[in-house]
Amino acid sequence: MNLIKMKKLLYDELKFEEKETNPPNRYTEATLIKELEAKEIGRPSTYATIILTLLERKYVVKIDKSTLRPTTTGFVVNDFLEKFFPDIVDVKFTARMEKDLDQIEEGKNEGKKVLEEFYVEFEKFLKRASTEIKNGELELNYESDVPCKKCGKMMVLNFGRYGLYLSCDECKETLKIPLESFGVTIKNKLYIKDFLETNLKINEENNKTGEKCPVCGGDLILKIGKYGEFIACSNYPKCTFTKNVNARGSCPNCGGEVEKLRSKKGKIYYKCTSCGEMFWNEPSEYKCPSCGETLFYRTSRGKEKLYCEKDKKYYELEKIKK
Repeated sequence: MNLIKMKKLLYDELKFEEKETNPPNRYTEATLIKELEAKEIGRPSTYATIILTLLERKYVVKIDKSTLRPTTTGFVVNDFLEKFFPDIVDVKFTARMEKDLDQIEEGKNEGKKVLEEFYVEFEKFLKRASTEIKNGELELNYESDVPCKKCGKMMVLNFGRYGLYLSCDECKETLKIPLESFGVTIKNKLYIKDFLETNLKINEENNKTGEKCPVCGGDLILKIGKYGEFIACSNYPKCTFTKNVNARGSCPNCGGEVEKLRSKKGKIYYKCTSCGEMFWNEPSEYKCPSCGETLFYRTSRGKEKLYCEKDKKYYELEKIKK
């Protein structure tokens, strides 16, 4: 089409169109394996282990039958590795190592030689990383979008012995972040407020247990601290009454209440308040369809299931609930 300068353009109809760029689809197990194959990472014999590790460590979780979604922990771990150890997590580095291993298998290279060349540099990296971590030189700092309920200051992300939690530098208020939370980190900022409001019900009105405080008569509410869930009085700090969260099922031995506790080493266990019996797994309210014994909640391959300790057998929650 030839246009003549300064000549008026005429049109029959003017249309406005607005388009938004859609984000790429989330990975499924199948598409993730396809991506690994395209980048020459891993082998068919290791794909299942790679995905299982991601699920077990809660770096990703399944949000339906196959779709994978990264967790807050996954984002933080990825940021840490990319910032401090970029050479180790580089895709090309992994692909080169895979090729070297293939050549060893085919007899085109010597295994000892390849490992020696790799480990000379890797050992230096390990020693440096170990020293810097102990000295606190390798740190990630994230300000969150969650305001402190006491003073209003934005809480910051911390890394504790029992996982991730938010804390306020001003008044020291803390808030536990579940392993399976969906926060996003962008340039030293953690965006997790929407998830917490929706899933943890920060609003105390929604967290009422229906019980009254035995000390002052106030409402008891479910709270999340850096050591996990606990029950506290809504009149805090005037009333400091707290108690442990109860298990979903009663004691298999006497039918009493079972509390959720944490050992000195950080391992969760359960103890009956009546007979003192202790359990490593949480008792459920369901019975085994085979032997009639109490079923316990237990995680298998990244999914919560019901487990019979007598028959050593797992049951799907959905099937037992029916």
